[in-house]
Amino acid sequence: FMVALRQFRDLFSRAVLTEAYGGSVPPPSVVAILDLPGGIATVCLLSGFGLVSSNRSAVRSMQLAMAGLATGTTLATVAWRQGLVGPVAWQLMLGVGINGALAFGSGALFDRLLSASQVSGTCTFLIFLADMCGYTGTLGILGWKMLSSGSQEAVLPKFEQAALLLPAGAAAAWACGAVALEAGLAAPVKKTD
Repeated sequence: FMVALRQFRDLFSRAVLTEAYGGSVPPPSVVAILDLPGGIATVCLLSGFGLVSSNRSAVRSMQLAMAGLATGTTLATVAWRQGLVGPVAWQLMLGVGINGALAFGSGALFDRLLSASQVSGTCTFLIFLADMCGYTGTLGILGWKMLSSGSQEAVLPKFEQAALLLPAGAAAAWACGAVALEAGLAAPVKKTD
């Protein structure tokens, strides 16, 4: 979900920002800093989770962080639509939510998940699966944007819809995953020699 939203923003950033700025092209300095707060927040969050020694606690906390960041992305879009924040603040908040959630939904989470489950192996398959789902979502977003009714030039309303729905879907998926994970981790592990 979040990969698709990031790709939508990246591929159509000029159109989204121009429409958000009321038709004028934003200055290059704005475009240059859009993901800076998200990158800083991601480094801080991942570094903090590196200090958690319990894999189960880390997985639970990462899932909560991903759901919180995705929910924050949705709330930022609601605030933008209500006129409570300007276009730069909105895009900065989206950068934090998108990049933060994506950082946890990758190797860091899968590595901790595998360690918490005490299953031998590597997390490579999970990483490939997550990438495949993300790029499938990206193709879906592109198809929706290109084939939906209405003006093909009006990107901002489509991006707003995506920024409301995709993070909410991601948060719901992570919540369901957390419940399933708790059930799976609570089951006794059979050790074979």
